[in-house]
Amino acid sequence: MRFSSNASGVFPSPTTVLTGLRSRPPSPKVHGKVGSRMKTRGKGVRPKRAQPGSTQAGDPVRVLIADPEQGFRRYLRRILERQPDLNVVGEAADGEEVVRVAHQLEPDVVLVDIDLRGTDAFDATQRIKARLPGTKVIMLSVLEGEVYRKAAAKHGADAFLLKTAEISQFLPVIRRGRRGKAASGDH
Repeated sequence: MRFSSNASGVFPSPTTVLTGLRSRPPSPKVHGKVGSRMKTRGKGVRPKRAQPGSTQAGDPVRVLIADPEQGFRRYLRRILERQPDLNVVGEAADGEEVVRVAHQLEPDVVLVDIDLRGTDAFDATQRIKARLPGTKVIMLSVLEGEVYRKAAAKHGADAFLLKTAEISQFLPVIRRGRRGKAASGDH
């Protein structure tokens, strides 16, 4: 995959051709000590949380998925949950919901469909980045074109990926959210 640079990060070049969001065959899910640093608050138990982007090397990357299509959210969740180093912490169906849930859960990475209803994806991205600057926002789209990449970068997205990309291209971009680097694929 080739990437081009701009002021807001590294985005896939317009000549990139990506096909079918596919994963490798399912592997057995590894159950680690994800909840090992828990502290009690009131009646419930809530994980202790560092600032977004400051996840320690052994901690899974906390991912929030925002897409208007419930089927795609479920599909992406199933794929990401097969990865022992990724933890899907929530989902959102529209722009207002993704902003609210992101502020509440403070994920490391937010996957935002460019075609959100209500508050659009660009405004939602700006609002998330304003309050959670360490959180990486990755815009997703079925639409390919330099205009979409530029708009995503202009509004603060850290990366832009086509929904039709191979999962092998998705995963490294998401994983870079842990290290607080630009969520891009060219390091």
